Amino acid sequence: MRENVEMSDLYTRLAENVIREHPDLQWIGKADIAVGFMASDKPKKSNGRLVMGECIRVKDLYRSFCPFDFLIVIYEQNTEYLTDEQMKILLYHELLHVGIDESGEEPKYVVRPHDIEDFRSVIAGYGLDWAGR
Repeated sequence: MRENVEMSDLYTRLAENVIREHPDLQWIGKADIAVGFMASDKPKKSNGRLVMGECIRVKDLYRSFCPFDFLIVIYEQNTEYLTDEQMKILLYHELLHVGIDESGEEPKYVVRPHDIEDFRSVIAGYGLDWAGR
């Protein structure tokens, strides 16, 4: 099955609200980091577990073709049962992956790993079972 991926105005609007609601994400806008939000019809899995979304850093080589620093892809077949509130939590989770490594000579964009199985701030705010699993 061929994957259909398209830019999503819905996820973009939801993510703008998420960033506004979470002070720990507001640095993204202040740092002028461009994040694109995409919807995929692919039912993605990793290590036997459903993947609901992922954050991808756009490599420098592709930046001339893609106006974003990061892409967040939502796998809709795996998220169709989520409520609007759960979708906002998923977007919050994915936005927490956006990062900058400033340890070298020049800052570079990185996809931040989880600090535990998820992110502490997601678990603290919404619980371990926020996706209803």
